[in-house]
Amino acid sequence: MANFSILIQKGDRRKDGRYPIYIRVYWKSKSANIHTNLYAAGKQLTKDLRLKDPTILREVTGRIARYEALKLELGFHISAYTAKELADFFVRRTAVSNAGISITEYAAKLVEKLTLEGRTGTAQNIKITMRNICRFVQADTLYFSDITVKFLQDYEKWMLDNGMKGRGVSLYMGYIRQLFNLARYEYNDENRGDIQIPNYPFLKYKIPKAPEPEKRALAVEQIQAIRDYVPAYTRDALAKDLFMLSFYLVGMNSVDLFHCPPPKAGRITYNRAKTKGRRADKAKISIKIEPEAQSIIEKYAGDERLLNLHKRYKNKALLSEALSRGMRTIGKTLDIPGLTFYAARHSWATIAINDCDIPKSDVHEALNHVDEKMKITDVYIKKDWSRIDKANRKVLDFLEKRR
Repeated sequence: MANFSILIQKGDRRKDGRYPIYIRVYWKSKSANIHTNLYAAGKQLTKDLRLKDPTILREVTGRIARYEALKLELGFHISAYTAKELADFFVRRTAVSNAGISITEYAAKLVEKLTLEGRTGTAQNIKITMRNICRFVQADTLYFSDITVKFLQDYEKWMLDNGMKGRGVSLYMGYIRQLFNLARYEYNDENRGDIQIPNYPFLKYKIPKAPEPEKRALAVEQIQAIRDYVPAYTRDALAKDLFMLSFYLVGMNSVDLFHCPPPKAGRITYNRAKTKGRRADKAKISIKIEPEAQSIIEKYAGDERLLNLHKRYKNKALLSEALSRGMRTIGKTLDIPGLTFYAARHSWATIAINDCDIPKSDVHEALNHVDEKMKITDVYIKKDWSRIDKANRKVLDFLEKRR
């Protein structure tokens, strides 16, 4: 069976004279160390570096006792573990309170990880979701074990009673389910009998279906009005220019405009941020720079990137906020209710299909969408960007002719 010992090594002595204390796990002729985050100074140790301080010794032996109990709890499942995996198991399990694993703490760590990976949009959505659910329970800490079917039903009703729309309810519930799925994958190991999050309310609770979003496509005349609009303020001018640039570049998102690399041979080639992590081709797309787009690109030209937006705004979130405000001002001035930056993408697609008779398959390709039925076939077909170029030119010509 697995055995434990207290480990203090001479070579680990810190500059302040203290030694870190480890618990060594012996299993299958191998060993792994668990850092206790405890330290001992010289007077708390014997000459051969054995613990003699009664307080620290009591704490360390107490932890070993808990590990012994967990070892017995594993039973025959322990044979599936290596020494390192066993040490990790003890650390995880002793970090969990009697109430179980905290979903608020888990979410906070996930937000930090996603932010470091550059997935700030998802990180922010999870952060907002947890802030909202903590408002509901009126507490800063919540455990996975607290979230039952009844809890979710009450939470759904609370959101609706407080003015939340159906789409918002659906999104919040979706992120809670995502947290459950990720945490259960990380903490539960059915093959080893290690189930730390036993409850899963989403087997019975069904997330309400989000209502169809309002179509945000604009009429050709509205696109023209935005193009011809003369803003009074710099922020509104930026919003107008980037909106039209997005339209001229087949509905390119603001986050992609923010990060887009410099053009090569008259083309912009990038990986769409929203879907690159979910696709084998990393959502690569290449767009020809048409004259309409070129003038705007020159106005905001960057060095290491297509545009100098990263020098104007610290991050894409600040850019997005500025664009939202600018679009609201433009919408109010031109009497276009609910005008958003994303309308450029919807409008390009709608005009392409309804006014320019461009096949849906070409529009899907231009928008960098994936046809699930053709996903396997697409792996073997070399991308022909000229189809997108022709479709885009047709849409831009239609915009010009409809003066």
